[in-house]
Amino acid sequence: MKRLPAILCLSITLLCLVACSKKSEPPPVNKISIVGKWNEDSLKVVYSQNGNITDTHNESTSDGSYRQFNSDATGIDYFPQIGSFPSTTIQITYSVTGDKLDMNYPAFTYSGLTFPAETQHWTISMMTVHNLEIVFISSSTDENGVVTKGTQHWYFSR
Repeated sequence: MKRLPAILCLSITLLCLVACSKKSEPPPVNKISIVGKWNEDSLKVVYSQNGNITDTHNESTSDGSYRQFNSDATGIDYFPQIGSFPSTTIQITYSVTGDKLDMNYPAFTYSGLTFPAETQHWTISMMTVHNLEIVFISSSTDENGVVTKGTQHWYFSR
């Protein structure tokens, strides 16, 4: 009978140790979503020819421009009126795979210029809850084999 309290105490201790031994892994943190309205803050463009930087252009673009990414893979690219250029809203569709952002633009006319439908391939170089940087690279080669490249870094916040 003297052993019963000791056995009972040992059993409770073992039960507590087994029940509390290793906690399960916490659930993974949800990935940050691009869905939402992103206000355009600035733009940096780096121009190069044959790999040598020829010019860099920095511009504050906090003029009311924004990109809206909806949860149904549709969105808006909005530009406010600037000088004689009217405001415009372009309805887009998009997809995100890893750090790749493809934005599909319909054909549209802006201030007398007609732009063909196109898919632009961007890279998401940084995304936090409040900040987004996307990069677009355009490249062309002239008849002399000179490769001209423009790398656009667009910075957004929400």
